[in-house]
Amino acid sequence: MDRFLSATGAPAAFGPLAALDAGALSRLDGRCNLDGFALYHAPDDWRKLNVHSCALRRTEYLAAGGFRTHYGVFSEMLLADALWRRGVRPVRADVPAVAHLFSGSPPDVKAYQRDVVAGELRYHREHPRGPHIGHTFVADGDPPWGEHELAWAALRALWGERRRLGTGRARRQAWRVLKLAAREGRAGRLLDHLKIHLAAGACRLIGSRPPLARRLFLAMWATAARLARKEYLATELPHECRAPRAVEFTVDELPARDLWGFHLPERWNGLPVRWTGPCAVVRLPRPVGPCEIALQTNGVGWSLAGRGLAVYADGRRVADADVIVETEVVRVRLPALEGAGPLVLATACAPPDCDDPRELGFPLFAVALRACAAPALPVAA
Repeated sequence: MDRFLSATGAPAAFGPLAALDAGALSRLDGRCNLDGFALYHAPDDWRKLNVHSCALRRTEYLAAGGFRTHYGVFSEMLLADALWRRGVRPVRADVPAVAHLFSGSPPDVKAYQRDVVAGELRYHREHPRGPHIGHTFVADGDPPWGEHELAWAALRALWGERRRLGTGRARRQAWRVLKLAAREGRAGRLLDHLKIHLAAGACRLIGSRPPLARRLFLAMWATAARLARKEYLATELPHECRAPRAVEFTVDELPARDLWGFHLPERWNGLPVRWTGPCAVVRLPRPVGPCEIALQTNGVGWSLAGRGLAVYADGRRVADADVIVETEVVRVRLPALEGAGPLVLATACAPPDCDDPRELGFPLFAVALRACAAPALPVAA
């Protein structure tokens, strides 16, 4: 590979790869990986530096920032992306294939997924605005945040406002929350471990050739990715997620992973809007010091007056005096809140008396956070 770079002057090169055979799981792992590497070898694919047979000039490696080892194996994708953005195009080298032993055993699959998924989630947490990497190891687009943060905030608001919402409605919403929390919690992680070992056992029994074995093996990898994400979210410390003194988001700028209890996006007079349900949760950057949060409703729909709107910040109910309902906006005044991670804001209100078959709360067009010059009133216990 070094001689190839010297002879051609190419900035980087990649070559063929072969898989060694060490049993049914090893064969399945090798075939699946080789299929993936075949995609990387396409002329317009940027991930060629992530195969096991590659070479890169030192000058290009240093210019691209090298491996960011803080992100584990995911740093390979970060380096490949940085090189592609710099215009580095690896060239296919006519060299012998590099043989690699793919294990495919449950311990090795789980260990690999723990490393690469944790690195990816850590990167997304530390770089919420990008640059975004066009490859993910996380199964089914699972978000880099834990739904349990939103779920428990919703549960606290549902319990606190169960009389306003009605017992039946609060119970239905709480059941949704508890199912979500169970998938994220210890029981969900134990179930994932069991699924992985059952899938591996089935693959050993039926061999590596039937199409069913491949589907089971790919499902095992996906389950290991979900397990890795849950383990990371259960152990990783909250990162700094601070808002500037003034910031505003339209509702379509809020990622779906940061919303719970919202209906599908709509447009009203050309503006994006999402209706909340009777209970809804949004995750926002944490303000520095006392602040005011403005929930823009634009006066659309049924008035919130008399529907008992309650707001919870990080699980604590905000005093009614600090929740100011106006015709086009709801203003929420908050004191300086401790904590390093994002602010989790939950709202709960009785649904309007209307013919809409959906359970509605209020329309949300935008959210604005602004620092307050004067201290806000304390949050009620």
